[in-house]
Amino acid sequence: GNYSFIVEARNEDGVWSASPESVDIRILPLWWQTDWFRWGAGLLAAGLVGAGLLRRIRNAERRARRLELAIEERDRAEERARRQQRDLEHVSRIATAGELATSLAHELNQPLMAIVSNAAAGDRLLSNPDLGKEVVREALEEIMNEGRRASDVIKELRAFLKRGTVETESLRTNQLVRDVLLLLGSEIRETDVDVGLDLAGDLPAVLGNRVQLQQVLINLIMNSLDAMRGQESEKRLMLRTRGTGSGVEITIQDTGPGIPPERISKIFDAFVTTKSKGMGVGLAISRSLIQAHGGRIEAENAPSGGARLRFTLPAAPSGTEHAERSATA
Repeated sequence: GNYSFIVEARNEDGVWSASPESVDIRILPLWWQTDWFRWGAGLLAAGLVGAGLLRRIRNAERRARRLELAIEERDRAEERARRQQRDLEHVSRIATAGELATSLAHELNQPLMAIVSNAAAGDRLLSNPDLGKEVVREALEEIMNEGRRASDVIKELRAFLKRGTVETESLRTNQLVRDVLLLLGSEIRETDVDVGLDLAGDLPAVLGNRVQLQQVLINLIMNSLDAMRGQESEKRLMLRTRGTGSGVEITIQDTGPGIPPERISKIFDAFVTTKSKGMGVGLAISRSLIQAHGGRIEAENAPSGGARLRFTLPAAPSGTEHAERSATA
């Protein structure tokens, strides 16, 4: 800053000067005390702070991009897994259909032969003037019924073999069991198995894919039929449905040799099978499908002998439920 240095003096006689002398002094600031240094330091500090913030933003953007790429890769991996699962399910359905080819031929042959027989009978009835129209109408109605039956069998097979998107709907469990038994009718008769039904009434509807749940039931029932094939002792297959409070439980029990104890814990693993010619994927796929529906599946040996498999399915959301009639046979 600026300063004034004031001087007063006296001579050797002790006489002081009439007026003091002043000297103006200006002290220059040091370099770090200058305004340009302060402004420069401030700008440098702001630049460093800005650079730090920019670096953090860029690091955050890189992390976000890596996370986005990881999520995209995970989604692609999940889609590949789902596609492979659908392909495996489709192969399993094709293999199952191959096993059922003879059975389905018998199943179709019956209504077709009935149609031919009723058509021939109708022709004879028309040539007999003594018979009324009512008799002919009954023959024609029988032809229509058998035609619908053959059409239903073909429709079920086409739906079972179809590859496509998974669509869910409100399903009646008891009707699902009856439909599968109808599809496997000839196979059941060929193995001479006595089928018993214990279907509870007032069951809630379940929300699921019809074809996938049919595939589970076909896999489980076919395993039971194969286990009892050629068996000389009693051959009985029992299907039971029960409400669980939160859904429905379906049990399939047979009187076959049962599951080897050392394989019970691994019976649902891929490529584990108790059949000499089995692929070991049917039960693994069944568990995957049941879990995809929000249920669970387990296997055990019944105390009376034979294998017992049960799986649960959650009830459909409120508003889609409807009661089913019971059946015991």
